[in-house]
Order: sequence, then C-alpha cells, then structure tokens
Amino acid sequence: MATLTQSRAGTYRTTRTWSLRLLRLLLVLFIVTFGTTALIALSPGDPAVTIAGDSAPPEVLQAVRDKYGFDDPMIQNWWDWTSSAVRGDLGESDFLQRPVIEVIGERLPITAELTILSMLMTVIVAVPAGLYAAYRRGSWVDRLINAMTSALIAVPSFVIGLVLVLALAIGTGWFPTSNWSYIEEGLGANLTSAFLPALSLALVEIAILTPILRADAVSSLTHDYIALARAKGISTTRLLFRHVLRPSSISLVTLLGLALGRLFGGAIVIEVVFNLPGLGTQLVSAVRDKDLILIQGLVAFIAVLYVVANLVVDLLIPKLYPGTNAS
Repeated sequence: MATLTQSRAGTYRTTRTWSLRLLRLLLVLFIVTFGTTALIALSPGDPAVTIAGDSAPPEVLQAVRDKYGFDDPMIQNWWDWTSSAVRGDLGESDFLQRPVIEVIGERLPITAELTILSMLMTVIVAVPAGLYAAYRRGSWVDRLINAMTSALIAVPSFVIGLVLVLALAIGTGWFPTSNWSYIEEGLGANLTSAFLPALSLALVEIAILTPILRADAVSSLTHDYIALARAKGISTTRLLFRHVLRPSSISLVTLLGLALGRLFGGAIVIEVVFNLPGLGTQLVSAVRDKDLILIQGLVAFIAVLYVVANLVVDLLIPKLYPGTNAS
C-alpha cells in the first residue's frame, strides 16, 4: 500500500512538473510572439509609410495598412500573425520581395554551423580543462586554468573576435578576415572560414563552463568509489572521464542548453564582425532598411529557437540522469 501511494505521489509530481513546464513554455512563446507584433505597432511613425515609402500615394498606404492589418487592434494583429506563423508563413519582406521563411532558410545554415561548431569547441576544451583542474586542484595547472577563464569571461565575444582577426588573420594570413566559404566549395575551406568566428564564441563559453565543471568534479573526487578506483590503479584519464565526469556533468548539461541559446545569439553578433551571410547580418540589414516584417519574423524565430533548445535539455536530463527532474 505504501509503495502504491509513493508511486501515485511520484506520478503526481511528474505530471505537475510537466504541466508547469508546458505552462512556462506557452507563456514565453506568448510574450515573444506578442512582443514581436508590438515591434511594428509601437515603432515610431506610420508603419505603412515605413514600408511603402514617404512618397507613396494615400491609396497605396491604405493598401499596405489593409494587407498587414495596421488599423486593427494589436491583439488581432498578434492572433493573425501567430496563426499564419504556425502554418509556416512569417509574412513577406517588402524590401527583399521574398517570403521571410525563405530568407531564414537561406541564412540559417551559416548561423547554425557557427553555433554547432562553437558548441563542439566548448565541450572539447571545457570538459578536460575542468576535470584536470579539479584533479590537480591547488597546483599551478589549476591556478593557470582559473586565471585564463577569469580573464576570458570578462571579455565580450566580439572583442575576442577582433583580437583573433588581428592576430591570426591579418597578422599571419592563416585565416580569412571576412570571407565565407560554403560547404559546397570544399569542407576544408568552409571550416577555415568558420574557425575564427566559432572560436570567438567558444572561448567565452569555455570560461563560463570550465569553473562549474571543476567545482562539481572536486566534489565527486571526494567520494569513496573514487578512492577505490584509485586503489585499483586505473589511469588518471580513465578515472576522470569514466568515474568522475558522469556524476559531475548534471550542471554542465543543464548549462549547455543555456549556452546553446547564448551561442546562437552570439553568432548573430559575430557574423556582423566577420561580415558573414547569416541571420545576424540579415537582421542588421533589416533594421537598417526598416524592413519591419522581416525584423518581426527573424526576432520571433530566434527567440523560439532559444526556448525550444532549453526545452530539449529539460527532456534530455531525466533520460541521461534517471531520478533527476529538470525544473
């Protein structure tokens, strides 16, 4: 009877957790979509004039207002735009004369590649650095890693990007300064053009995640099973990556979901620094051209990606670490 009661209580807690998580997700999506709709309604001046131009005749301006519902209440505009967005229709850019979803599909691969590559760099460097700093805590290796992460975390990624351009692109000529090579042009050329932008993003995330993993690994190294593993004479590398990493990586995996969103947002800034043809450069161009419909679609798309990335992490953590509930 007690077991049944505990099972029902566990099921109730799980259901309640998922209900709260779903409610939070829907609330965030509402704020994001309503906020992007408000961008147009609250923009200075007449949005119809912004789209059609100052010299547009009154009948053209009225046609634009009717097309986009500028004369309708804001909540009606939100509902109409959200209903269309759910069906994959984010509107049409009047400046580019192309559907917004088509523009996103063209630019997204560049931003996605930078995000994924910088995430891989972050994991490849932060995991061994955090583990070995914990293993050698108090040594010169630990102090050196702490000093480097402290220095990097204080510098924005775009500043790091400019320094890398001066040192490794202009100074040595090893990497291009602002030329993007697509994968179709060769994987080597593509990775060469993506390396510096991705490294600029990854260094900041490495500085954030390494100390967190180090702190968790220090705690894991005090457990009895670690002492037993050491007594068996296993190698340091096997000890750290097989016995210490898993119990120390719950915080790391949770923060990687947030890091994915930060990297995606950072990639948008870095694209402008390196003049890459991704979503960031397109968003800046849309702001410069006052392309309100494109701005609305891009901002909503980027925000929804961030929300979805965090939801995926919430789903993965209980699978990777049974008995753990991501809140």
